[in-house]
Amino acid sequence: MRQGQGLIKFVAIAMVIICIYQLSFTLVGMMFNKAENEYVSTQIKNSGANLDASEKRFKENEYRTLFRDSFTEKPFLDLFLVSYDFKNITKNQIKLGLDLKGGMSFVLAVNQEDVLKALSNNSKDVNFNKALAEATKMQQNSQNDYLSLFLEAYNQIDANAKLANVFLGNSKYQGKINANDNNQKVIEAIKPDVNSAIFNTYNVLQTRINQYGLSEPVITLQEGAGRIIVELPGADDLPRIKKLLETSAKLEFWQTYENAEIVQDLVKANESLKGALALSNGTKNNVEDSASKDTTAASALLGNVSSKSKDSSNKNSNPLFELLQLNVNQQSGAPEQGPIIGYAQAKNMKKIEEYLAMDALKKDFKADVRFLWEAKPVEENSKIYRLYAVKASTENAPLTGESIVSSQRQSDQFGKPSIGMTMNAQGANIWQTMTRNAANEGNKSIAIVLDNRVYSAPRVQNEIAGGQSSITGQFSVEEANDLSNILNSGKIDAPAKIIQEEVVGPSLGKETIASGIASLLVGLLTILGFMMFAYRAPGGIANVSLLINLFFLLGVLASREAVLTLPGIAGIVLIIGAAVDANVLIFERIKEELSHGKNYLDAVVTGFKNTYAAILDANITTLITSFTLFYFGFGPIKGFAYTLIVGIFTSMFTAVLLTREIFNHKHDKKQEVKFTKSFIDRFFGNAKYAFIPNRKKAYIFIVLFAIVGTLSIFTRGFDMGVDFKGGRSYVVTFDKNVNGPEIKETLDKFLDNKTIVKTYGQPNQVQITTSYLYGETESPEKAKSNDSIVLSKLYEGSKTIYNKAPNYDQFILSNVSNFRKIDATIADEIKNSSSTVALIAFTFIFLYISVRFNRWQFAIAAIICLIHDALITLGVLSLLKDIVPFSLEMNQTIIAAILTIIGFSTNDTVVIFDRIREFTKRNPNMPLADLFNNAVNNTLGRTFTTAFTLFITSLILFFFGGESIRGFAFTMTIGVFVGTLSSIFIAAPLTLDLIEKFSKKK
Repeated sequence: MRQGQGLIKFVAIAMVIICIYQLSFTLVGMMFNKAENEYVSTQIKNSGANLDASEKRFKENEYRTLFRDSFTEKPFLDLFLVSYDFKNITKNQIKLGLDLKGGMSFVLAVNQEDVLKALSNNSKDVNFNKALAEATKMQQNSQNDYLSLFLEAYNQIDANAKLANVFLGNSKYQGKINANDNNQKVIEAIKPDVNSAIFNTYNVLQTRINQYGLSEPVITLQEGAGRIIVELPGADDLPRIKKLLETSAKLEFWQTYENAEIVQDLVKANESLKGALALSNGTKNNVEDSASKDTTAASALLGNVSSKSKDSSNKNSNPLFELLQLNVNQQSGAPEQGPIIGYAQAKNMKKIEEYLAMDALKKDFKADVRFLWEAKPVEENSKIYRLYAVKASTENAPLTGESIVSSQRQSDQFGKPSIGMTMNAQGANIWQTMTRNAANEGNKSIAIVLDNRVYSAPRVQNEIAGGQSSITGQFSVEEANDLSNILNSGKIDAPAKIIQEEVVGPSLGKETIASGIASLLVGLLTILGFMMFAYRAPGGIANVSLLINLFFLLGVLASREAVLTLPGIAGIVLIIGAAVDANVLIFERIKEELSHGKNYLDAVVTGFKNTYAAILDANITTLITSFTLFYFGFGPIKGFAYTLIVGIFTSMFTAVLLTREIFNHKHDKKQEVKFTKSFIDRFFGNAKYAFIPNRKKAYIFIVLFAIVGTLSIFTRGFDMGVDFKGGRSYVVTFDKNVNGPEIKETLDKFLDNKTIVKTYGQPNQVQITTSYLYGETESPEKAKSNDSIVLSKLYEGSKTIYNKAPNYDQFILSNVSNFRKIDATIADEIKNSSSTVALIAFTFIFLYISVRFNRWQFAIAAIICLIHDALITLGVLSLLKDIVPFSLEMNQTIIAAILTIIGFSTNDTVVIFDRIREFTKRNPNMPLADLFNNAVNNTLGRTFTTAFTLFITSLILFFFGGESIRGFAFTMTIGVFVGTLSSIFIAAPLTLDLIEKFSKKK
């Protein structure tokens, strides 16, 4: 009992000191947040300004930044030995995840296809472009990196094709790539540039987000996958954040055409389009060459554009002008002055772009003309956009954002927000030349274009020297600030697409915190009470160990800068239930040794010694599933797995080593810890149930349940959540209690019968999942448009259900408390990784048990138990999906629950196997059937106790943990029950049957 006593005490004291230090930042952080909120509210109140919502939010962020900056260099709290400033408080405190604090998370996939195209100078090589398309398609169902998939696709298309010829068109690869290099060598040569483009995108986004003003943003780069994970606790402005993330910041300055220079070309194009459409429709129209139209006819057409736009009968005669309103004087038909070519509704812009890009119309336009839409509508609430024509004689603009040294928000001559820009020397010279030419050519305009949208096109009156310019427009203060931030952070060379997003409202975050704290406290108090009731004095020692374990666990999480989420809290609650497992094993063994007549000290020494192997084996098998889940999991599931891993290590230290030191301390004081019989002993103390003789009956029941579960899985299936099939999911709150099926019936009329509606916690709250307007090939622009359309239709359907319907803005801000969207690409990856996780976990458990117990029969039986546990649990979820009044949709948390069940079920099985191993050494001549039966009976007390603690903590999570993990908790509850039965009725009996069938020595 005395081995390493000094080291254990040293480690324990060191851990206490480190944890106190680490957790102090969280305590001081709470004080800092309180002081910050008081400062901000005081400043807003003292300003006396009547601010709208946008201005108030901007001012709040401004005051928060001031408060934080004031404690960046000087400490907020100085305790002599340690000081606390804003930087180290933010870095070291336990951070709350999105589900607890509210906020947003995004997964962005960097478009490596576009990167490779750029590196090849947009090569037209057929094999190259086919391979890019194929690699993009393969990426949806593969864990490999994009370059490897591209190389595989390229070699499959033509094994003799040379990639070197594709990339030698780029001068930067002269000397790096030779014409005779094999394809693998070419990939190695371009790989640093691909990674550099991805890393540049990551750095630019990190700069933008850090300048946004949030205190705890988390931006993570997954280099191999080319993905960037952005988590923004506290963020609440989705459109603004998405604009920050998706804007590539490609700033360009273009000379513009005057409206009068282009309008006649558009008239010609309308005639050409009429003919092209007539030919495509198979009709025979006598189409005159548009060039022969006289000026009078053209003027007449211009003068009547407005009336013709309203007359549907003219669609065939003026197909272009049915969509595009020319910028002409409605009285005279003369073109208006300036660079604005025309106007169009947002819904028609895409079609107009398609028309203007047709080959049949190219002859009608000047060779260097390029059409661009304005970034914002004509008026704030309208959907009408202006069209411009710029002079694009070369592919690249004469002046770009690379010449911008700095930008800042300022005010124009009318006091409205604008963005001022300062250029470098080269940019200043180009700008001076451009403005001189524009002024000399009749005060023409220069279009300032960001990401192919015109933000402003000011008329140039005089030459501008010094490299100063500004962007004006209908900007709010926030928009001007964000645009300045975007320009300062730089251009994104490798565009990134949002493939997963989630928004959690602050009200839902507060509810989740309350649920998490309630489940943690109730779980802790329940286990503390149970241990005292079951073991009395030894239970008190186990409780001290459990509390220290919880303290160490939180301290380690703080030291590793972990983010605490609701699944993480669920992990802590489960660790509370599982942490007493080692103590139960030890205490049950000590009681067993005492019942054999040993004195107190010998019983305690033997009890600890003979349980080490079982405790180690049981925890290692649980660690296998936890590490696998951590490696392959996403977001909060990774945090859940990390919490389990840390909790298992701290539990082993406190439950085994610290508990032993407490017994040593009691012994030194001549005090004995009394072990008394409990209700567990009365039921299981001398159990002699005939598990092995009746095993075939158990097999029959197990097979029947497995058949029912399997049939349900293949016939009824599951409610597949957006994690697995992609789509959009919303949590909506109504002003009255609602009925899920009735809401579905209403929404299906608006969302094309593609909705699943489930009650979400409160009777006035539902989760709505829809696949409406959702597809694998959504472009970023299309996805953005579809998001708005789906949300609008959701509102239109939902407002009919309210007693007093909110307006659209109120609905989005107040009634939609959670939003998730997952792209088909990442949904496929989650499905594939779920299978991979299970396979890897099974493989490692099989190998470990085979080695530890020297017989493959033990490992086979354990794996069959795990498959049984997963199958029956999934079968129950399938059977009850439409019956229970809460959501059982298949998502990442359900998969996490299944894997957790696998870990803890193996834990029970291994303890029984360990007792079989011990009995085999002690009684080598005993018949195997008797030996196995005795081992199962001998461990029943421990099996019941640990199963009960896990079962009760799972139930507590179910009732108190909140709606977002109710499905997880329900799965855990079913799984713990099923896993316990399999450990008793399958593991040992099946191992015996396999040994008797395949082993020569019975």
